[in-house]
Amino acid sequence: MSWFEYSIIRYLPDPKRGEIVNIGILVFRSSGVDVRLLKTSAKLRMFDGASLTKELDELENSIKEISSLEKTTEGRLHLLNTFSREIQLSSLASFSINGTHEYEQIVNRLFDDLVKPKGSREPASTHYSRLHTTLRKDFKKLNLLASDLSEIEKHKIVSAYPLGKSTGLSADFMLKNGKFHMSEVIDFNVIDINSKFKETSLKMMTFLEGKKLLGQNMGCYLVYSASYDKEKDITAHLNMASDYSDSLYNLTSADDKASYFQLLSNLIGKELTLS
Repeated sequence: MSWFEYSIIRYLPDPKRGEIVNIGILVFRSSGVDVRLLKTSAKLRMFDGASLTKELDELENSIKEISSLEKTTEGRLHLLNTFSREIQLSSLASFSINGTHEYEQIVNRLFDDLVKPKGSREPASTHYSRLHTTLRKDFKKLNLLASDLSEIEKHKIVSAYPLGKSTGLSADFMLKNGKFHMSEVIDFNVIDINSKFKETSLKMMTFLEGKKLLGQNMGCYLVYSASYDKEKDITAHLNMASDYSDSLYNLTSADDKASYFQLLSNLIGKELTLS
């Protein structure tokens, strides 16, 4: 496992107004710094009305040039925080990777989550099942629900974890503890069970995409709700899910729910108690 420290690059056009806009991510590496800035100045012009895209290019070159004067992360951070009143760096945060293939994925997700203007992203679906909403509330009550993507490094559970722009898929819930652990959620307590077969297939596709991007050893858990009568009608769904999942949990069952939260407890490393 390799660890990297990073800062958010912030722009303060007018100290009197105190308006700050995130414009990039700076990853500190032993070989230098990795600078990721906005590709256009449109977001900046909302604040100062004057920024040009070429100024972002000049800023990237300046950051790299100044960083080369220091060898340590602390030295680089201090130097960069003093070279311009308008440009500020946040305090250090960190992330880890298990293989080099994860580096670009994580840095791109941090950029999308912390810097990229929201209006330029694909609109996320706001339709969640009752089970999904209940789990979010439970995770929040247990102080496990992440407020942003970077908190996955603190063993927090990230909701709607993005798995790449090419597919548009996202994990219902993602946890990281050495390796990634994905939970996909389906509520089978509906009138038309057959309509859920497509959703089950999509959840399994999400597992496959997650393993392709984040490693074949990723944990996959199908969390569902189905009454006793409904469960007898979803055998085909569960048979398919069992081929792609490490474990299946029916949260309608008190024992299954206890087992699922015990799994999370083991992964996070602390006892979880639901009131």
